[in-house]
Amino acid sequence: MKRLLIISILIFFGVMILPASELSQDEISGLHYMLEEEKLAGDVYKALDDIWNLRIFENISQAEDRHMSWVRDLSADYGLVFDEMPQGEFSIPALQSLYDDLLEKGSLSIKDAMEVGRLVEITDIEDLDRFLQGDLPDDYRVVFENLRTGSEHHLDAFNRQLGL
Repeated sequence: MKRLLIISILIFFGVMILPASELSQDEISGLHYMLEEEKLAGDVYKALDDIWNLRIFENISQAEDRHMSWVRDLSADYGLVFDEMPQGEFSIPALQSLYDDLLEKGSLSIKDAMEVGRLVEITDIEDLDRFLQGDLPDDYRVVFENLRTGSEHHLDAFNRQLGL
């Protein structure tokens, strides 16, 4: 239902949905990267929730699942399906290394776990800003701007927990 609503809105505003063959390799890679980065955030928060049992991690991990579904839906609109690894595993080596480092730090203390959450959201915002500076199809821009807004809210939540 949500997907139909989003597509209807995009069509109403004249947004074109292009087949994958009309996407650049950078655009395809960008979708894959954002899917993996949203997965990283969700997986980190699920693992930290298992360790610390704090509502903030449960709530934000659920939001990250929604964010992943937005990227999956956008990918599907272009006929793209990316393989997804099990929780805590990533096909992009840099994200696997980042996940391992974040989980190690977040396991040390609740404060460290909150700092990890803050770092995840700052990284996500920076990466989305980099993508948004490029020439993107309109539907990409809508999804990436929504992801960025979500990350800003998550960052605010972690900042509040840290007294920032």
